[in-house]
Amino acid sequence: MVYEAEYYKRKGKELASPSTDKEQEDDPLFSKEEGSDADVVSGTLMENSDKEDSLQDITFETSDTHSSDLVPDPLIQRTKVTKICKTSELTTVNGMLPGPVVYANDGDRVIVKVTNETPQNATIHWHGVYQRLTCWADGPVYVTQCPILAGQTYTYEFTIVEQQGTLFWHAHVSWLRGTVHGAIVIYPKRGVPYPFPHPYEERILVFGEYFFTDPVQVEQAILFNGGAPPRADAYLINGQPGPRYNCSATGSFE
Repeated sequence: MVYEAEYYKRKGKELASPSTDKEQEDDPLFSKEEGSDADVVSGTLMENSDKEDSLQDITFETSDTHSSDLVPDPLIQRTKVTKICKTSELTTVNGMLPGPVVYANDGDRVIVKVTNETPQNATIHWHGVYQRLTCWADGPVYVTQCPILAGQTYTYEFTIVEQQGTLFWHAHVSWLRGTVHGAIVIYPKRGVPYPFPHPYEERILVFGEYFFTDPVQVEQAILFNGGAPPRADAYLINGQPGPRYNCSATGSFE
């Protein structure tokens, strides 16, 4: 069985995925057709960029028992980012700031294959996710794993255990987390209702600091000088500095 849905994010609005098979059947966004012996849930997500109608595909492949999810391979890469009338080269995931949203259900097995295309060491930490017997997937560099070196790939694999809500993932080497981060949305188990009234609408808010200089270089300067961190050049909401700064995208948040 194949379920296809679109997660719309137009003018700051996002429509949540139905959490039960019944809701999926009733939802006009979902179309069903006979497919392989595996269930495939595919959605189209709005990319966090200045272009309002830019889209990025994300696919979750699940077995008949919904025991595993496969997230598109993230690439940690150098990207030219323009904010507040100035272009900087920063480290991102798949060229997005913030990075792609990971959707899962309680009980899903999540598999993420990360490739590091930068000259810097990197890891990904799944902040707040319980790592039951999978500490090697937690991400703290030199604590539970060695760093992902330049040009290398590491596969994170863990199971969501008794968790629901919105968490986030981020780099766990130096200040890379300043630009390498994103949200994780964990829905209830398939067929299990929400523990509260089903939300009419959902919006993901990711707050961050923004430096024109690469955050890793900012950190190195702090360690060299022994002083306090400088004030950020901007504060971001979903990757946008907002209307109070010149050259900002309009309508990026309300």
